[in-house]
Amino acid sequence: MMERIERPRIINWTIVIAASTLSRTLLRASLLPQQLIWLGDAGIIVALVALIVAPRHGLSDKIKILLAILAVMFLVVLGVERSLLVETIKLGSPSMDFKFLHGWTLTAYGQQAAAQCGTKNPGDLISCTGSEAVPAIYGFSYIAAFLAYFISYLGVIFCIVAFLVRPRSMQPD
Repeated sequence: MMERIERPRIINWTIVIAASTLSRTLLRASLLPQQLIWLGDAGIIVALVALIVAPRHGLSDKIKILLAILAVMFLVVLGVERSLLVETIKLGSPSMDFKFLHGWTLTAYGQQAAAQCGTKNPGDLISCTGSEAVPAIYGFSYIAAFLAYFISYLGVIFCIVAFLVRPRSMQPD
C-alpha cells in the first residue's frame, strides 16, 4: 500500500526537478534573450505551482487535450519570436554571443537612432545604441513581444508539467 502512495509523489517530484533543471540550464542558454534571462529561475516556481494545482485524482481528458493544445501554441509563439525578434550580438572582449529581444516597429526615437547609427538592422541598432535603449527604440511592439515571450515561456512549462504529473493516490484515513 505504501508503494502505491509514494510512487506518484516520486514521479511528480522528478518531473518538477527535471523541468526546473531544463529551465535553468538548456532552455535559458538556448531560448531566453538577455532581457528575460531571469525567467529561467521563474520556471522553477511555475513547475512547482503546476504540481500543486494538479488535481488529486488526475486531469480529465478534456483538460489534458487543452493543455496539449496550449503547450503547442506557446511553443509556436516562442519559435516565431525566437526566429524573428531575437538578435544574437557579439559583445565584449573576448567577444561573447548575447541574445536580445526587440520589437517590430521603430518609434520616433528609434527612427532617429537608426539615422544616427546608419542602420535599421536590429542587431546593429542594438549594438550601436546599447541594449538598455531597446524599449525606447521599439516602444509598444517591444512591450508586446516581451509579454508574449514571458507568457509563452512560463505557459509552456506549466502546461507540460501539469500534463505529465501523475494522479496522487488516495491517502488512507
